[in-house]
Amino acid sequence: MFPFKKRRSALVGFVPGDTWVHMLDPRTKLFAIVVICLATLAVTSPSLMAVPFLFVILLTLVSHLGRHLLRALAAFSPLLAVILILDLFFAAVEPGTLYASVNFGFFTLDFYSGRLLFALAMGLRLLSIAAISLLFIMTTDYSAFVRSLKAMHVPDSISFSLGYALRSTTTMWKDAHHIADSQRSRGLEFDRSVLTKNRNRLMALTVPVAVSVLNRSGKVSESMLSRGYGYSERPTYHNTPEFSMYDAILILSLCNMLMVEYICIIYSG
Repeated sequence: MFPFKKRRSALVGFVPGDTWVHMLDPRTKLFAIVVICLATLAVTSPSLMAVPFLFVILLTLVSHLGRHLLRALAAFSPLLAVILILDLFFAAVEPGTLYASVNFGFFTLDFYSGRLLFALAMGLRLLSIAAISLLFIMTTDYSAFVRSLKAMHVPDSISFSLGYALRSTTTMWKDAHHIADSQRSRGLEFDRSVLTKNRNRLMALTVPVAVSVLNRSGKVSESMLSRGYGYSERPTYHNTPEFSMYDAILILSLCNMLMVEYICIIYSG
């Protein structure tokens, strides 16, 4: 776990920009998430897993969000480390060649080539899925996402719920930062040690965040009622999403990526 001070910059939310990734239709970016997930789940070799991983890195560079993405991924580093360690020593795969063996009292840790490759592949898989999902959040505006869902004829209740969940990601992080600053002004330190080691400081942060979320939910419900949400059979929108040349380029690039991965699977087999 990281100190809260280091996590302040790891804000997960929409980052305004004028790159062509920002201008993509949200439906195209949803399609990219599905394709990347399928491409990573279809293979178990690190070399084949590198194809979608490099594609995600290319999208990150084009969107100019590399620094923001690294800060956001830092919050998932403890979970990633635990998964890699479990796969490295306890994965149910062909062990392969024994590289080294380390004794810790009653326990013996063996480093096998097969498990090392499997752990590397799982790490690339998790990073690819997490990175493309975070890119979607960072490059997709809340209103554009809701309009795209409506264009796909998604029911109002589902489209609003998904859009509000996307918007709440940023709002909850901002609330946590403001609450932490307020607690610091009252003399409560968050920056000197790991947050989870002190139960009082953890409660001083989580309880106000939970109350803030509940209060905001009540205000949103009242706003929806005052605007007659659910009483109109065909709600209208000022802007309708449209596919552009950038969407076609990304879709063709995703198809080419799948073709390259399929060719690599054939020749590696």
